[in-house]
Amino acid sequence: RRAMAAARISRLGGRRAFCAQAAGWRPPARVLDALRWSNTLGTIDQRLASESETVAFWRDAQTVTQHEARTLYLLRTVDLAPLPFLLKVGAHSHTVDPTEAHMIPLYFRLDVLRVAAARWGSMETIAKKVQHREIVRTRRLARRQQLFIGTRLKRDNSQSRSAAASSAPVGQQAVYAALVVNALIAAGKAAAYYYTGSGAMFAETVHSCADFFNQALLAIGLSRSLQKADQKHPYGYANEQYVWSMISGVGVFFLGCGMTTYHACHALISPEPLANVGLGMGTLAIAGLLEGYSMLVALHEIRREAAKSGVKTLDYIRDSADPLNVGVFLEDAAAVVGVGVAMTALGLSHVTGNPAWDAAGSLLIGGMLGGVAAMIVSKNREILLGQSLAPARTHLVLDVLRADSAVLSLHDVKSVMVSPGVARFKAEVHFNSVAIADRYLDMHDNASALRESIRAAESDADARRIARRLSQHLYLMLGLEVDRLEAVIRSKCPEFKYIDLEPL
Repeated sequence: RRAMAAARISRLGGRRAFCAQAAGWRPPARVLDALRWSNTLGTIDQRLASESETVAFWRDAQTVTQHEARTLYLLRTVDLAPLPFLLKVGAHSHTVDPTEAHMIPLYFRLDVLRVAAARWGSMETIAKKVQHREIVRTRRLARRQQLFIGTRLKRDNSQSRSAAASSAPVGQQAVYAALVVNALIAAGKAAAYYYTGSGAMFAETVHSCADFFNQALLAIGLSRSLQKADQKHPYGYANEQYVWSMISGVGVFFLGCGMTTYHACHALISPEPLANVGLGMGTLAIAGLLEGYSMLVALHEIRREAAKSGVKTLDYIRDSADPLNVGVFLEDAAAVVGVGVAMTALGLSHVTGNPAWDAAGSLLIGGMLGGVAAMIVSKNREILLGQSLAPARTHLVLDVLRADSAVLSLHDVKSVMVSPGVARFKAEVHFNSVAIADRYLDMHDNASALRESIRAAESDADARRIARRLSQHLYLMLGLEVDRLEAVIRSKCPEFKYIDLEPL
């Protein structure tokens, strides 16, 4: 029964398309050479042959990375050079070309401890030096934070920020255009309100001031989000955009909606005659043209990003994790509508001689600002809570993985937006062990080499050594399969920068 099941799985794997061929993915020669059965694994073979107990092998075979040897045991590269090491497939970073698997050396912990003790004398000395180094680093960090306003920190951050901003960040053009436009409009509307005394003009002045401060907050969030990822924030600072966008939404609600509504209620209770209506109408017309230009810039950015993501424009506005372009577009659209409302209210008040129309226009503009603020806050709240990716994109990834010969099933699938154009994908993968084993045996004629090794085995110790060595190769092969699947996913959906595939 087991043989029939294995044959069925093997046939299933043979019928499926091998996605790596379509993606053009191929492991480096260094990795393939490490999977050659005829090559020895050096010291690991000696350790496996000499150990007869699993516990003893586990104790001696514990490994540390080169970074850990440097930071925890204060060893230099020259100290590690003579030590034996194992090569393992390293985890990919989103800044690394996903088509190039890379290897990391792992040193045996006992060897590292021996070299560290020979250099520093004792583990107590190492602990004291590590503690002293952390104190020095803390002091240096404090000095750097004190220089945050100065030019030195700006110069230090220029390289890291230029790497993250090698291409224009999503929303940068729309934010800066809206910032300049709203500054000019706010100044013009304030002057027009001073000469006309119109409540609707006051509402539009407050509206433009709120938009200006909102764009300023978005620019701050955009600038801070370009900081490079560090140990404290391993996924970067992209969420700064959403934090500052939410703050701007709260500001629009209280400053724009609150002040406008209060002034409108006051105008209804104590109406005042209007003056210089022609100046107000001209100012509003110019403001409408400028707001329309800013809205078109944001709309152009939205359409471009929607085309990249393969979704419709309306779906992008509703579901995307882009707080900048969408926020600017919504505010500018509300501003254009608000200009039309203000012009209508101002004209009706002038024709009828009833200032209540002007106050009613102010109330309508205030309510509209409140609605836009609520939308901004709600959208950013959803993203900060971990908004899932569009189902169509997630299903595309699932279809690609399920069509691969190395995958039998997928479980506990999660995909969330991290920042504009960046997503995270996580899944537990039930790998096809038969297909992976067949791929390994087909490499370098490993099947015949393994058969010869088994024939040459004369004792249980030889058989144990062969089995352990085979498990090392298959473990490396599994890591290689994970890297290959990640490369396939990135080739189909480039927005998935963070991919976690856990063998089930």
